[in-house]
Amino acid sequence: MATTETPRLLNTAETAKRLGLSASFLAKARMVPGSGPPHIRVGTRVLYDAADLDLWVEAQKEGGGAAASTDQAGEQ
Repeated sequence: MATTETPRLLNTAETAKRLGLSASFLAKARMVPGSGPPHIRVGTRVLYDAADLDLWVEAQKEGGGAAASTDQAGEQ
């Protein structure tokens, strides 16, 4: 039986598709430390760990959410 699990390591094109970003953005982000998702270099290949991508996306969230609602509820 075949599974449809996401591979743990993704190349740039796969990562761009998964995140809805361009491969060009990812290439530029690799040149500025901390500006894009963490990546792994293996020789000339650039790979992204799927778990790291999930964490990076969570870290990009701004405002809203449960924390904001809780903070505002206590204010009068």
